[in-house]
Amino acid sequence: MSPHRCAAVRQRSSEGAPACVMVSGGGTGGHITPALALCEAWQARVPQLVLWYIGRAGSLEERMARAAGVPFAALPAAPLRPGLRGVLRCALVNLRGVLSAFRLVRRMRPAVITGFGGYVSFPLMLAGVCLRRPVVVHEANAVPGKTVRLLVWLGARLAYGLERGHDEFRHARTLRLHPERVCWSGNPLRRAFLEDLQRAPQALPGLLPDVCTLLVLGGSQGSRRLNLLVPDAVRDVYASGVRVQVIHLAGDADAAQVRARYAAAGIPAFVAAFYERMGVLYRRADLVIARAGALTISEICARGVASVLVPFPHATEGHQEANAAVLAEHGAALLVKEAGLEAAQLAGAVRELLLDHTRRAAMGAAARAHAVPDAAERLLDFIDECTRTLT
Repeated sequence: MSPHRCAAVRQRSSEGAPACVMVSGGGTGGHITPALALCEAWQARVPQLVLWYIGRAGSLEERMARAAGVPFAALPAAPLRPGLRGVLRCALVNLRGVLSAFRLVRRMRPAVITGFGGYVSFPLMLAGVCLRRPVVVHEANAVPGKTVRLLVWLGARLAYGLERGHDEFRHARTLRLHPERVCWSGNPLRRAFLEDLQRAPQALPGLLPDVCTLLVLGGSQGSRRLNLLVPDAVRDVYASGVRVQVIHLAGDADAAQVRARYAAAGIPAFVAAFYERMGVLYRRADLVIARAGALTISEICARGVASVLVPFPHATEGHQEANAAVLAEHGAALLVKEAGLEAAQLAGAVRELLLDHTRRAAMGAAARAHAVPDAAERLLDFIDECTRTLT
């Protein structure tokens, strides 16, 4: 076993078997991918670990966890929907989820519970703190949400993913009163992603060699606003004589339309709804246009690439703008607000960056300075410290 023995494994049941640990996070890739990265690192460090991924039945997290070979258990959970019927349904389903989580934690007595966000993870973490099990919350974004602050107030430990989060967390009253419960770990990235970044760029259908490549990302479900704006902006850049090609992840609803728009403009493009090996795409990128989810920020830093970030304006507590500021304030990204943004304005920013190799290189280096490739290991060390302290 690794010399970094996990406290969770040092705890043994009366029969001498390793105690189990639980990981939860759901709804979007931004919650699930770091959770699975932690699972990979945990299993590599402690091969005999009994690890369970907890999520919603039939969900994205179930598909991704099972594909990664991680045992999965389901809890009832539902997002808040508009209208009285939606509110009542949400309340009833999530009440069932909380009761199920309490039964699950009592029965399995996990050595530690680690949550990565999404509505499905809250019942499990709430049950954990109420039943006095060690709970570690990982907040990927630069702004701590109300649920995170509540859990820390109840006794959970907190690891945050973006450096600017230090100031945001320090000013949150609950967290300021309990600084010993908080640390910075970075956002865990999966091993395959990091390995793909180190390989030679791979060929993709529709793309040419030795042409400046723009990578467009709207998050795991795509962005309708970017899907509308970016093809027009790239068409203007292409028409001005700048050689450019595009990798665009558009989401299920818009992929066919976006592909057709690039084809109509004669622009070389690889368009997909979703792509499993994101490292392959980042490896081809010379410039990124993206929303500002925390995982995207961490991937941009790991790649060390210049970016134009358009934060989703309706993100809870403005966390995407705070995420983008982590890079923009250090000259690693250009932050462009969506309000009033037109294709011509976006085209001007993209054209300027594509033509200025020196500036792009400097932005990429500034982004790389914020990379935390060992974030999963850092988080495991923090979890180990928490479990030794609390048990």
